[in-house]
Amino acid sequence: MRRHHTLFHLVMIDYGLDQTFGLTTPLISVVNRVFEFHNNGLTYDEETAAMGKTIDFSDFKNIAIPTSTGNYVPYCITGDLIYLAGQTCSRDDKMLYCGRVGIDLPVAQAILAARTCMENLLAALYRAVDGDFSRVVQCVKINGYVNSLAPFGDGPSVINGASDLVVALMGEAGKHARTSVGVSALPGNAAVEVEAIFRIKPGPSSRMASSKT
Repeated sequence: MRRHHTLFHLVMIDYGLDQTFGLTTPLISVVNRVFEFHNNGLTYDEETAAMGKTIDFSDFKNIAIPTSTGNYVPYCITGDLIYLAGQTCSRDDKMLYCGRVGIDLPVAQAILAARTCMENLLAALYRAVDGDFSRVVQCVKINGYVNSLAPFGDGPSVINGASDLVVALMGEAGKHARTSVGVSALPGNAAVEVEAIFRIKPGPSSRMASSKT
């Protein structure tokens, strides 16, 4: 199994854990380890640097884009913008984080769920530009949806999991406009879903991807 250099996966490497585990005592200890960094006020790139790790666009090459569950494609290019269809926190078509945030799982795990969503988005982006990171100019906007019920108000903290990853990858060019909202349900009972818009340079890639991509 290929390991990807998100903070979540880096900590799993340290602990020798598989990314498909459920809500277990080892998972809780791992999540607590991860968020010691957040409690110290570190950003995502500072966290990875502190652990002696880096991330690269090629890290997302071998992540399989989740199978489309409707009549749509994973991305569509118009002009210099690429619209990435919403991605949930699944891997290999298995939902990793399910339920309502704040009820079924804590915010700490929901942040990791948002990072998983962004990994899937970056995997789609990788395919859209044929792996040529020089074509990726800017992350324009992210929309994040958090499975939750009122009065839950930590949605922005959850979606930081996605934002931190793209900023760690792209630096200033990764800083984006953003919306984060709470919703009563998501596909597959996912805890989080994220969609994104990037600005890219022209290239030979098709304007729309096959739903089988």
